[in-house]
Amino acid sequence: MATFTEAIKTTAELLQRVESQPVNPELQESFVALLGSVEGARGFFVSLLTGNSALADHPEPWLFQVLRSNEEIVSELLIKNLVMSTATDITHTRDGNSEAAQGSQQVARRTKTLIAGFQCARVQEVAEAMRSAIDRTISGDGSSNSDRFASFLQRWNYDAEQLAAARRALAELF
Repeated sequence: MATFTEAIKTTAELLQRVESQPVNPELQESFVALLGSVEGARGFFVSLLTGNSALADHPEPWLFQVLRSNEEIVSELLIKNLVMSTATDITHTRDGNSEAAQGSQQVARRTKTLIAGFQCARVQEVAEAMRSAIDRTISGDGSSNSDRFASFLQRWNYDAEQLAAARRALAELF
């Protein structure tokens, strides 16, 4: 099981291989192994979504097969990545950091592309649960630590504008 940092490095190396050789079952299995743990999957998405791989903007069918290898972990991370990148875009814009805002916008765009191609019922369920947590948080009823999505939102301390933007981004998905 890879640590978060190891997974970032391993994913970057695997993505370089994808750029230079045909994708084979062994290479696909290396990606599947990364997605087998939360830390591995987190590192995978950081490297894919923030890096320079063409695969992030133009995912190939085999990538969606790999993502479906662990629908539970992947669905939750895709939705959290969309919320985080959308909210972070607002933070960077407020701070006048247009380069960082563009990076957040890129991550959000790439995440939406992956969600659209993922075609997994679980990702829609997770999006609905996150939207519900956002609604409860906006209304002041989202402080329940027993709800992992409300806890996630609370941990990042998103304000009303960020929550509304995240909700819009989720609503655009389905």
